[in-house]
Amino acid sequence: MAFALLAALCACAPAGEGGSGGPQGVADHLLLISIDTLRADALGSYGSEDGATPHLDRLSEQSVRFANVWAPGPKTAPSHMTLFTGLPPRVHGVGNLKTSGSPRLSADIATLPELLANAGFATAGFTGGGNVKGELGFDRGFEIYDDQGQTLPKKLPKVTNWLQRRGLQEEHWFAFVHTYQVHDPYLPAPEFAGRFADPDYPGKILGTREALGAAIEGGDDLAPRSRGNDRFVANFWRRVDEESETDLAYLHQLYTAGVAEMDRDLGVTLRRWDSNGLLENALVVLTSDHGEEFGEHGRTMHHQLWSETLRVPLLVRLPDGTGAGRTIDRPVQHVDLLPSVLDLLGVQADSPFGPRESWMGESWAPWVLGDTPSGGDRSLLAEHRSLRDNPLDTHALRRGDLLLYVSPTEGPRLFDMRADPSEQEQL
Repeated sequence: MAFALLAALCACAPAGEGGSGGPQGVADHLLLISIDTLRADALGSYGSEDGATPHLDRLSEQSVRFANVWAPGPKTAPSHMTLFTGLPPRVHGVGNLKTSGSPRLSADIATLPELLANAGFATAGFTGGGNVKGELGFDRGFEIYDDQGQTLPKKLPKVTNWLQRRGLQEEHWFAFVHTYQVHDPYLPAPEFAGRFADPDYPGKILGTREALGAAIEGGDDLAPRSRGNDRFVANFWRRVDEESETDLAYLHQLYTAGVAEMDRDLGVTLRRWDSNGLLENALVVLTSDHGEEFGEHGRTMHHQLWSETLRVPLLVRLPDGTGAGRTIDRPVQHVDLLPSVLDLLGVQADSPFGPRESWMGESWAPWVLGDTPSGGDRSLLAEHRSLRDNPLDTHALRRGDLLLYVSPTEGPRLFDMRADPSEQEQL
């Protein structure tokens, strides 16, 4: 699909000067946070009883919570580029770094940071690198794009410095914060592993970076030809028996421990930013690119299109507290985020297809401002490659209570999600 002259189509107005068709801006700034690999049910506000996310649960109480949020696929680059462009992966075309033939985003497709920069926003991105590297197009529109792979304790002080130095001086700003802190390999700090992981686990998995590093240095190296983080990843997974229910349960416990560590690091910083006035008049949006599997459908990590890999959280906190504690059940998708935040910021921008009304996503801005969602069932499409370099040949289409799952190896399968919410019994 061609997007010629899209830059000329993107006539943007800054917050407070929104054109017709969208609400006037209710925020001057945007803080967009993406917690890579965070499945919705890892949060207490989405039903977890592990007690791992007190800070994010507090943020949820201050926010409008979307209960049914669906990613367009189970991989980092495609899902994040959908957040940035309002286009599904089949249209924007971007895949993960090592996917053969996956291009950098076309120059004819504008991104959220570009649209906001054109509207006069100061922009900065602070990410964990990897599959949100600038070379895929994620850096476009950012004055600063820090994609060094670092943990939150090392990355968040950089965000604080930028907010203090640049953010407080600007009438409008946009900061994007992304972290891989809960991504595999699940190696939480010992204090969190001690709280959430079974101390009597009898298997071979080494669940802290310290324990795994000691094994490697002590000669128990299962991937001697690997280097750097790849060495840790390979050594971690080669100790996992994916056929063992005990190992799968322990993996989930380590993941939960990592979620708790992330919650502590991010939550403490958010409270500090609030108390210091750094988020005054800011729209705060927290979400994820995809979830994670722990054997629910025979696999681990994130390679399939089931609910555990596609259902993610979405918290939207308005500056004046409007809608705090409210839950919206209507399904939303990643393509909805871009037109929605533009509306809430009061920024007018045409879509790649013409007027603003032709965005592929559905703006949820009126709903967070108090309107009741209307309309019938939505069709929610997710796509994936059955192998890394294949085309998008695996599909999951959700509509109402039905899930149609189509893969090149098993063909079409139909599920009733109301009677079978775990998506196990083929009709």
